[in-house]
Amino acid sequence: ARIIGFFAIAAVLSLVIVFAFVLAPPPNVGPSEGQLAPNFSGQVHNSGIWEDYTFYDSIDRDWQEGQSGQWFLIQFMDTDCPHCWNDAAEMSEHHESWSTQVTFITVAVELQISGHDGSRAEIEAFKLKESYAGCYGGERNCADRPGEVHNWRYFDALTGDTASDWQIPGTPFSVLVQPDGVVAWNPQQHRNDGDSIDAAVQRLVGV
Repeated sequence: ARIIGFFAIAAVLSLVIVFAFVLAPPPNVGPSEGQLAPNFSGQVHNSGIWEDYTFYDSIDRDWQEGQSGQWFLIQFMDTDCPHCWNDAAEMSEHHESWSTQVTFITVAVELQISGHDGSRAEIEAFKLKESYAGCYGGERNCADRPGEVHNWRYFDALTGDTASDWQIPGTPFSVLVQPDGVVAWNPQQHRNDGDSIDAAVQRLVGV
């Protein structure tokens, strides 16, 4: 009788779990403001080495508006992109100003353009300003790029679906994400109002 009772309880609990899963709304994942930012998982270059990294492991799902917490600036770039080359100095300035409250993550992608042929060696050289004849479409040495050494994570997205998951229109492209992983600011939604990443960080994060 006890065995039968055990199996009956187990069956009921299983049904409850199944119904909860079926009835629970799916997470609203996407790159638009108010959506849970798409996850990305792979290898990042950090503190001189390549190591495993999953974005969702860094977010605080219990965070609520008004609480303190670490925000995220996720920048998509291509080491062969001339605009990314010029943007490197501005990223250095942003990191110096915001890094106490904003975690920087650069996602290195490879645009499907002639002359854009990235590699991990090129990502490292761009990040660390080390000698490598391959940046800027292969025309410049990575050590000569503007700005300082970028002392934050660079994620290798040369392959995979990260760029398409985030629907990036080109590079450089930066998105501000709340501590709970929800997209707070996407430049695609502010093309006509003149709102900038600087203004968004000041308004939303307070730095």
